[in-house]
Amino acid sequence: MNLKKLSWSILIVVLTFLLTFTACESTLAVNDIEESLIVHFIDVGQGDAILIQSEDSKNMLIDGGNRYNWVADRLTSYLNKQEVDTVHAMVGTHPHADHIGGLSAVIEAFEVKKMYDSGRVHTTQTYENYLELIDKEDIPFDTSRRGDEIELGDLTFEVLHPQEGVEDYSVNDASIVLRLEYDNVSFLFTGDAEYEAEMEVLDSGKNLEANILKVGHHGSSTSTFEYIEGDIII
Repeated sequence: MNLKKLSWSILIVVLTFLLTFTACESTLAVNDIEESLIVHFIDVGQGDAILIQSEDSKNMLIDGGNRYNWVADRLTSYLNKQEVDTVHAMVGTHPHADHIGGLSAVIEAFEVKKMYDSGRVHTTQTYENYLELIDKEDIPFDTSRRGDEIELGDLTFEVLHPQEGVEDYSVNDASIVLRLEYDNVSFLFTGDAEYEAEMEVLDSGKNLEANILKVGHHGSSTSTFEYIEGDIII
């Protein structure tokens, strides 16, 4: 095989892998049975949007991507395809636009039973519009703190962060961090938590074991640090 043919063969293998990964990355079913926990990591470009569906047909949406029209269309279309008509719990991990921007479109298109928010104030029009819409729709609003629990049908999410005094954190470090354990699988959802928040959570003594980690701040260099304790790197 000449070099040109070899190059094309490698490219085909790589493209096949990427297409396979892309087709599989958006949805994770635990137990792989008809009635199971399903977690969807929705592609909203630069931003987060995670749909969690419990086996008793309850829906949680963690963040909703940015405020752009195409994000709103993609997000609401995706929820419709999953036959969502009610969002029983909506979590805005922190008030940056790439996390809460698309939530307003969801509030307008679906019934939202309860809103969970860090309570960290951010003086942007996107954040003000989001709060005004929650108030207009009279959605119960909860500012979650470490030690709280969020119930979603038969699921219980443990709130690991933030603590009180949320205004003392940077906007990213005010992110709500959640841990979910279901059967023999556990998840850690970290929003945009950065170094300070991560160190607080690690030092909290809480159970942080997780099979699946949603890395902090989109995998940037400011988050998901190595934690060194003595000679052990965690």
